[in-house]
Amino acid sequence: MFYAAIDPGKQGGLAYTGSDQRIHAIPLPEYDKYPDADHAAALADTLRKIHTQTEPVWLVENVGFHVAGNAAPSSVKLARQVGILLGILATLNAETQLVYPQSWMRRIPDLPTGKSNTRARKKHILAYTLEHTPETYASHPSTLAARLRISDAVAMLLTKQ
Repeated sequence: MFYAAIDPGKQGGLAYTGSDQRIHAIPLPEYDKYPDADHAAALADTLRKIHTQTEPVWLVENVGFHVAGNAAPSSVKLARQVGILLGILATLNAETQLVYPQSWMRRIPDLPTGKSNTRARKKHILAYTLEHTPETYASHPSTLAARLRISDAVAMLLTKQ
């Protein structure tokens, strides 16, 4: 069985198991101010290409809710992005599972917690994924920002149950 995982944030990524049984990862297409029709078309092309290769079970991070204390415009953008992704997957008749961030993050040993540790948590997730699948990062720029874009999606695949 093949899997694909999506971290739907603006700086999100997508990881999937290929027919070679290795984990491949790419950053999600970017958008300017809000996810719009052009962005949705780029996402649809990306998801369709992966889906037609292996018909994976899609794991989508279950985010996109407004959390008190967070900026409302950011919540709206994220909710729109998640809606676009779920709509595309529905049109592909793809098996989709929503995955809460806590469910995959708790499987990573010694992960820093709390809102004030966000940066440390992201770096810890990246270190965890680099340790377990260094080959996934071989074809990506070695900058921290580029690697952070795909690390959550890779971690979702590594920790799936």
